[in-house]
Amino acid sequence: MDWWKFSYRGALHVAAATKSGAKSPIRSADLDSDPRLASVPIYLVRIDGHASWANGKVLAIAAKVLPSDPGKVEGGEIVLGSDGKPTGIFVDNAMSFVGEQVQPIPDEEQRSQQLELATKEMLKYGLTGIHDAGVDPADLPFLQRAVDLGRLPVRMYAMILCRNQTGYCGDRVPEDLLHKNYGGRLYVRSAKLMLDGALGSWGAAMIKGFQVNIHAIGDFANKLVLDAFEGNMQRWDKEARQPRGADLRLRIEHAQIMTLPDVYRTAKLGVIPSVQPTHCTSDMSYVESRIGKRAEGAYIWKTFLDAGVHHLPLGSDFPIERVNPLLGIYAAVTRKAANGTSPHGPDGWHPREKLSPEEALRGFTLDAAYASFQEEQSGSIAVGKLADFAVFDRDFLAAASTGTVEGEQSILQAKCVATVVDGVVAYGGL
Repeated sequence: MDWWKFSYRGALHVAAATKSGAKSPIRSADLDSDPRLASVPIYLVRIDGHASWANGKVLAIAAKVLPSDPGKVEGGEIVLGSDGKPTGIFVDNAMSFVGEQVQPIPDEEQRSQQLELATKEMLKYGLTGIHDAGVDPADLPFLQRAVDLGRLPVRMYAMILCRNQTGYCGDRVPEDLLHKNYGGRLYVRSAKLMLDGALGSWGAAMIKGFQVNIHAIGDFANKLVLDAFEGNMQRWDKEARQPRGADLRLRIEHAQIMTLPDVYRTAKLGVIPSVQPTHCTSDMSYVESRIGKRAEGAYIWKTFLDAGVHHLPLGSDFPIERVNPLLGIYAAVTRKAANGTSPHGPDGWHPREKLSPEEALRGFTLDAAYASFQEEQSGSIAVGKLADFAVFDRDFLAAASTGTVEGEQSILQAKCVATVVDGVVAYGGL
């Protein structure tokens, strides 16, 4: 198990980076088996952020806020044992009962340090901007201050995420930020909503002017999202009070598993599937054991394009996956792990869904810009656009286009030698 340990205010917090094929086989008692562990609160969060594991000390702290009927949590689950008591496993919305009780809140200095470390890492790998799919409106003043002080060296397209998913928090966005590009660095015009959890956490549901981005993984969740989008588009079009669907640039974040009819419906409605190639290569070893033949509808990037989807933005979903976009380009082009293997052999996992090197690059650049209403300013190198670009030590796209293993590996071997934002070298040198 790879893990990160952080000690703060007397509590031990561990974020586990592991994927288990079994469904929640662990209990709080497992963390209490050693007296040294039982004496401190321990709270582990799965790498995708959709499940957590707490020991007995944490359960005792959180006891006062747990619902009287722990078996019923809207949008989440408190996993119970045969005795009807919480096992220490919390899924999706149920995590808030525990996490808010024991997780430390960083102060301004700590947040500034974290922002500096994170943006340095982004620039190191050639990133000039990001889509942050979950910004609490309460954090926006901090980001404004960072822009004012010149401490946000990359551009951020922020999706606000309400802590209470059943409520609306758009009115908490400061007026001087709403639908504006603050300081050329912070753009707020999007909201993130959650419909289901993550496949690896067994939470997926199978079968005022904000751009709406809905997190949906399972095929049934994606169907519900499309039903909602389509119904509202029909109503808006009839009333002639709102722009058509393609103009709204509605997004489905992940769109991991989808039936073929819904793929075509996505294209017809002009909905943007925002996908993460490394999720495919991280999940491919176990996804078929979880969902069987429906895996044929998982991570179907080429099918989206063939069905008429015009924009397929690609991302990494870091810190769930690693920040380096070349890992995503490699995964999109090969559908193989970094060591060149896949459950379906050397040609990749469901190889018919591979993207060409050019399609993968476009996904990380121009299509990502389109998905954030910024294709006129960024996403490609052209006269009149922002001077945001990265320089690498080799032409990995040309090498990958040869279709050889060596060419594919050149994607992973490439190094960023310079990252330029607004015409200024922010990393490396030219």
